[in-house]
Amino acid sequence: MMEEKYLINLLQELIEDYHTEIEENNTTLPDPFEEQEIPLNHLLEDLQNIIKIDIESIEKLLEEVIEDRKEREKLFENIKIIQTLLKLNNEKHTTYRLSMEQLSYIAAFLKKVQLLIKKKEDERIENRERKIKLETICEKYEKLLDCLINPNNSTIISDTDLIELLLKETNIEKKEKRKILISIMKKNQKTYENILANKITKISLNDKELEKIFEKYGYDYNLFTESNQEYLKEYTTYEDIREKLKIWVNNNLPIIDIEKEGDIFTHLLIRMKTSQLEKMIQAIENTSLDTLDL
Repeated sequence: MMEEKYLINLLQELIEDYHTEIEENNTTLPDPFEEQEIPLNHLLEDLQNIIKIDIESIEKLLEEVIEDRKEREKLFENIKIIQTLLKLNNEKHTTYRLSMEQLSYIAAFLKKVQLLIKKKEDERIENRERKIKLETICEKYEKLLDCLINPNNSTIISDTDLIELLLKETNIEKKEKRKILISIMKKNQKTYENILANKITKISLNDKELEKIFEKYGYDYNLFTESNQEYLKEYTTYEDIREKLKIWVNNNLPIIDIEKEGDIFTHLLIRMKTSQLEKMIQAIENTSLDTLDL
């Protein structure tokens, strides 16, 4: 119970952090680009639209795309002159014509505008993807929390990628990581027992054949309790047991003490898919936890 309570508290804190981060992702500071985005897009269609952009915004926008101060100031001063001339033509009906040099400054400015539009669009896509990722992970953590606190939730905790992420995201010591794995295994064990009690399926295996399979991989089948032997015979197949024991041996993992850990080993052999077992082994290796933690 202590391990489960520890994991519940940890998940609640983590979920709260995710909600805060999601909210921060939704709340952005005012961006001068957003205020001028439509005029800037129109500017690419018609140069005359430059008079619709206020000069202060142009200065701020140039700060975003030009690092060199002298280059930025030179372009800004020339754009300011060009904007003034075009405003006079529009408002006072003057007939000022832009020089070739001024047109080159406009071309440079338009190029910067295109870069800025592309940059902002990339940022939007990145923010959207980040938000979706945060919400997806947060939802998974919430489902994991529900598994632990909801007595009516009979879901098997088998998302090893999420467990691995949980171990990485929580800045805790090795012994605390053990608590997380132990609480998950205990929760699964309770769920397995409930499922097994309902006797959903009936597959009858032979004791003699099971003895041969376990012996091949260094185990004494007769060390399992009578109830665990019955579980194995009713809810597994010969091939399934062979495959899981093979994975265990091929990864050079220590032989499990069946007399001490027979219950957990039985549930693992019955309920974990081979792909989940491989991922769990990898997760333990990546977090420097020994095999007994599994």
